[in-house]
Amino acid sequence: MQIDAVAQGSEARRDTLRRAFRGSGNTFPIVARESPAEDAPLLGYAILEYSFFDNGFMPLVYVAPEYRRCGVARQLIAFLENLCQRPKLFSSTNLSNAPMHALFARLGYSACGMVTALDEADPEVFYVKRVKP
Repeated sequence: MQIDAVAQGSEARRDTLRRAFRGSGNTFPIVARESPAEDAPLLGYAILEYSFFDNGFMPLVYVAPEYRRCGVARQLIAFLENLCQRPKLFSSTNLSNAPMHALFARLGYSACGMVTALDEADPEVFYVKRVKP
């Protein structure tokens, strides 16, 4: 939570992160650090779960602002693609998040739907990629 500006201002986001990092049978959080040392700076995190119609789903991919555009999100997503035990991996981002749309396109994800009722001012665009045969 120390690197996530959204979590710093949102109790709901902090609760989501607490649940994910406490661990459950279907939630797999990963953290990227500058080096393997336990006290190395945190670069970002991502979460894989199987709550989306029993498919792989990345509900959160977050990179600390000072490490953005350095390949951290790409590496986190690649790690989760390899970890995913289902044929398809889904994720989503707000329509306004142009950098994430560009990243999904570069990584071979296809837009597959939009939900307008979550944040009516900024719809959520869903993406999918086949990660297992």
